[in-house]
Amino acid sequence: MRETGKSQLGPTANFLLAGTTAALGRAFAHPLSILKIQSESGMPGGRMGIVTGAYWVLRLDGARGFLKALPVSIARIFPQVGMQYAIFHQYAQTVKAVEKPNLDRMVGTFIAGGIAHSIATLCTHPLDVVKTRMIVQPASDSRKFYRDWLDTVKRTFEREGIPGMYRGLVPSLIGSFIFSGSMFTAWDYMDCLPWRRRQAPPFFYGEEFVLAVVAVCAASIASQPADVIRHKVMASSPALPKMGLTAFADFFTGHLLMFASPSRKSPSSG
Repeated sequence: MRETGKSQLGPTANFLLAGTTAALGRAFAHPLSILKIQSESGMPGGRMGIVTGAYWVLRLDGARGFLKALPVSIARIFPQVGMQYAIFHQYAQTVKAVEKPNLDRMVGTFIAGGIAHSIATLCTHPLDVVKTRMIVQPASDSRKFYRDWLDTVKRTFEREGIPGMYRGLVPSLIGSFIFSGSMFTAWDYMDCLPWRRRQAPPFFYGEEFVLAVVAVCAASIASQPADVIRHKVMASSPALPKMGLTAFADFFTGHLLMFASPSRKSPSSG
């Protein structure tokens, strides 16, 4: 709270700093995001865990399988996180930067953080749909359904209309509210621990980073069920015959079996 609520960091500064930081972080962590979304949307490779899932992404799509939808992912997360912090800044200015943890402060922080992220999610959800659909399709040019993000937008509009760009919005809003509310509350609680209130030296090098990671992990655990639901919904649609979640899963299952049993003869081989 002491950083977000600084008067010299107005909404614009918070938007730019938070958005830039989030974009850089996503660029480095995008391969993990690929594995996460494939697992949450029900892709067979994702069900095998991080290591085996990564192996099959490399086996089927090569290294570029870990770069699918990277530009649109960055284009989405920059304004989303930027708006989230710019909006939360308004609340942060109304409370003390650091004080003894109390229930009223925790409830207020949770609600303010949840509202900030929900508004940002509402504005950027179409890009989330585009990103998810590009990630769950094969990376190979000969096998993918969407050529690029513009083609994804075009095909989604043609087949599903505007509602198609907002598939999974409800679980996304619920997950966003829970995630940011929990994250800001957890971080503010830890930032108000006794030795930090006294501005005593940190217990160990990188303490702030570790506390931030703990806050994000706690928020991720709290919002994970909604995250799974939203990616399953966004990756599939009744208006996409043979290109919904089930079809993608069947496609990858067939290729996994093919690679796993290279010596098996095909029905036409006699």
